[in-house]
Parts: sequence; C-alpha cells; structure tokens
Amino acid sequence: MNELEKLRKQIMKKQDIVILIGIPIILFLIFGCKNLETSDVIWTVILVVLFMFIISKILTYVDISKYNKMYKEQFVLNVLSKHFTDLTLDTSQGIDEEAIDGLQIMKMGNRYYSNDHLTGKYKNIHFEVSDVVINHVTEDSDGGKTTTTYFRGQWFIFDFYKEFHTNVAIVENNFYYKTIPSTMKKIELEDVAFHNMFEVYGEDEHEVFYLLTPKVMENLRKANETITGSMLIGFKDNKLYIGLNDDYDFFEPDIYTEIDNEKETSKIEKDLSVIINFIDILELDNDYFKN
Repeated sequence: MNELEKLRKQIMKKQDIVILIGIPIILFLIFGCKNLETSDVIWTVILVVLFMFIISKILTYVDISKYNKMYKEQFVLNVLSKHFTDLTLDTSQGIDEEAIDGLQIMKMGNRYYSNDHLTGKYKNIHFEVSDVVINHVTEDSDGGKTTTTYFRGQWFIFDFYKEFHTNVAIVENNFYYKTIPSTMKKIELEDVAFHNMFEVYGEDEHEVFYLLTPKVMENLRKANETITGSMLIGFKDNKLYIGLNDDYDFFEPDIYTEIDNEKETSKIEKDLSVIINFIDILELDNDYFKN
C-alpha cells in the first residue's frame, strides 16, 4: 500500500508541475495581451489548456498504467481471493473479440477493446469477465471522424451445465445495437413479464423452450433487476454469456484520492457482487443444470 501511495503522489506531482507552468501562461494571455481580440485570447487559452492536458497525459501515462496494474494485482486480487478460487487476472488482455462476435447478438463495429481479464471459480462454477468497448468509427469526405459506441461495459462467461446444441440469443428491449442472423427466428414466450423485458431468438424453438424454463426466465428477470444498463444473454457451446452495457469499468482506482482500505474494499465488493449474484440468482451451481 505504501508503494501504491508513493506512486500516486508521484503522478500528482507531475500533474501539479504542468499546472504550475501553465497557469502563468494563461494569466499572461488574459491580462497581458491587450492588443489581441477577445476571441483570439479565448482560442489561445483553449489551445494552451489542451496542450497542458496532452503534456500531462504523456508525462503520467506510464506511471498511471503502472499504478492501475499494481492496484488490481495487489489490492483487488486480495479482496477477490476472499470470495473466489483459482483466480487469475491479466490487466492487459481481455475476452477475445471472436467469442462475442460468435454469439451473433449485436453489431461489432470496427474497433474492439478489452482488458482486465479475470477468471476464477465461485461455488465450483468457472467464470471469466472482462471490460469490453465496441465502437464504430466512420470518416467523412473531409477526414472528420465520428465514433459511435455500440457497447461499453462487461462481458461474462459462465459454465452452464445443461447441454444444448444450437445457439440462443436474448436481448433486452432497450438495447439499440442488436443484430440477429437470418438463421435465428424470434420466439414468442408465454411469460408476459419476461417478454416485456427481453426479445428471444433461437435456431430451434424446441431448444429455446428446453433452456428457458419458467424458473430460468424468472431468475433472469431477477438478475436483470440487480444491474444497471442493458443486458444481453447468449447460450453457445454449453456456456452462458452475459453482456452488461452499463458504461462502467470494473475495479478501477481513483488516482486523485488516497486509498482508504475500508471504502476501497467496499467498492470492489460491490463490483464482484455482480458475478456472485449471477451465479446465485441464476442457480448455476444447481444440480438441475447437470441433468
């Protein structure tokens, strides 16, 4: 912890140096350049602030990356080890793009980023989770770029001990960027509450009903009520995939605040509770799924 705090203060010092150099320049532009038009002063100040921001990022990039890595591999893993077994955490890698693309559940854009790949077991159920960002970047004739974010949140993969042979996709109604292949057809279910919350697609109607029993649908509704953002669910290769489009990164430290053990532990446990809730609420360890 002392090493983490020492590194955090080092980052803050570098940022303070940039600010101390930049403020006199800004004050000079505002009060010392009387011959300049007001609009010219404003634009120059904006450019100086932008330049300060870029310099600060360059000077602290390596240290911030090191701080985040140390925080997760030391502090976060220590908290997680009290709840999970067989833990691994790779801060630089994530869930492969092919795994999400293979679900055929959403638009994949042309930019895919994933990191903080966490794997482990809870109640002997293997899981993996990563932060994932999926963007689509377009460029107009003048070279201007526009970025549309299709997904920002986490993807989870859980062992699912009920065998199935075709793919099933479940998308929350408020998710805008779904895309379903022609091999899947929309399935109408009798559960009105579930139908009002999700759209269900499958390659085989009988297998959809085999997987989505009334109990499973009830549990999926309960799980959805515990999270924010949109939920996407895929059944593929005897695994359960869950995407949370919640515009949130798991286990991220606040670089501007000294670590408070109690508060930080509470924040991490709130993040990991999502994993626990999925396994508990969906009863993934129930012998039912093994029959």
